[in-house]
Amino acid sequence: ARERAFSLATKATLSGTPFRMPAGEAALTLDTGYDRVSNRSRDTRAGGQRVSLNRDVAAVGANISLPITSRRGDVLAGIGDTTLNLNGGNHHHSDFGTLADWSVGLTWSPVEALSFQASYIYAEAAPGLSQLGAPEIVTFNVPVFDFTRDETVLASIISGGNPALLKEKQRDIKLSASLDLPVLRRSSLLVEYFRNASDNVTRSFPLLTSAVENAFPERVTRDAAGRIVSIDRRPVTFSDVESWRQRDARSGAAG
Repeated sequence: ARERAFSLATKATLSGTPFRMPAGEAALTLDTGYDRVSNRSRDTRAGGQRVSLNRDVAAVGANISLPITSRRGDVLAGIGDTTLNLNGGNHHHSDFGTLADWSVGLTWSPVEALSFQASYIYAEAAPGLSQLGAPEIVTFNVPVFDFTRDETVLASIISGGNPALLKEKQRDIKLSASLDLPVLRRSSLLVEYFRNASDNVTRSFPLLTSAVENAFPERVTRDAAGRIVSIDRRPVTFSDVESWRQRDARSGAAG
């Protein structure tokens, strides 16, 4: 098999301070871009079939940062520095459709040495180009271990793309706190918490255990005796995936 991939990425960004608020100047960033990905492949197992896949992505986005309170500007100075950040964008995929993303963030610094940050991020993602459009290929007589019958058989394996894959919806929460330490020069303590939750996540077909076969019964074909004849290992969509991570970090440098 031989594969060649080509990619082109362009982006234009415009930033400035369009207006001033009582607590300071608002910062606005606008961006637009165009990406193109092409994939050319040929596989002798498919009779020398040539496959050409293309994806064009046009994107627009905006980000605005709004100062709400300020110690230096004497706007609710007793609260400290507070900044609200809003972000949004659209991405149109020529082979999949239009996807959206947006986020809301809040930064609060009651004193100069201490700051807190909270953000919520929503994003939609498309499956990969090959995951959607790669040609279907059947490979015969592949050794496969059957966990249900506790035996190894020779089965036909189906690989390639799956045009029925869904768009992924990601919802992330991030909380963090940073404290400048007086012990060493430029030293700080950072505590972060991440929560990542996604729906309709595209993944490679997992190892065929009994539980996986029960979840994807249409992907496994058995003969009258119950032996595996073929397995469809094209990518699948998982209903949801969640992960959590907490991190404590210290850094410092003596001057």
